[in-house]
Amino acid sequence: MGLNPQELEQRLKALESRLLNLQKELSVTEKIAKQIQNLVTKNRFPQIQGIEFLSRYIPGEQNRAEGFDFFLNTKQTNLWFFYFNVESYGLSSTLFQAYLLLQGRAFFDQIENTPESVLKELTQELDLQNDTKAKIFIANIHLSTLKWNEATLGESPTLFMRNAELNHWGPPKKIENSLKKNLQLQPATRLFFLNRSLNESLLKKIETGPLKESFKDDFNDILFHLEKNEKASNAPHDICFWGLDINSKKIHLA
Repeated sequence: MGLNPQELEQRLKALESRLLNLQKELSVTEKIAKQIQNLVTKNRFPQIQGIEFLSRYIPGEQNRAEGFDFFLNTKQTNLWFFYFNVESYGLSSTLFQAYLLLQGRAFFDQIENTPESVLKELTQELDLQNDTKAKIFIANIHLSTLKWNEATLGESPTLFMRNAELNHWGPPKKIENSLKKNLQLQPATRLFFLNRSLNESLLKKIETGPLKESFKDDFNDILFHLEKNEKASNAPHDICFWGLDINSKKIHLA
């Protein structure tokens, strides 16, 4: 039995009212997500004499939640880093949980805590073992030995490293995945992180580009190649890029 015009008009108005209410709820949810993200994501780096930090985040066209941060443990012996990416809108509850869990592990870490053990606990608590839409990267540097250790869920990010050779800096080189675990950093090292893998053409441009003595110029030169590559893409990726300039002679442990 069909609806008469008056009944149809009433139903359409009811549906329109429900749609407006839903839009208002989504708007409020988005504002809350942004407030949470501003509260839990620091806008400054740990103050460590002997280590300089630079970072840049450039959003792409993909719909996902993404975040990263650095943590210095209470004894100031380990610098922790984490990166998290989930395919969802705004700051997902999963990202928020992961942030708080990792922050707790980093600040109150025990001697036996490693990136592998923290990642295992996170994936178990957040039920991410079989979630292919989530990426987690956790790493730490022991500040007295400059030993680097990491653990990854999902696609492995790209790491570049430049070492001081005599009186100049050597060329940036990609660190192969097989060498990332228990990597020994040199006393004078520049380490660069990118949140995804690179094609061979872009990798070659970065590794054979003109060498920069200034850490800031070095960072911006690599970032320039990354941005140029994404602008030429039909579906630009997010760029999460950071760098560390480490001078072990200036590091003083508490």
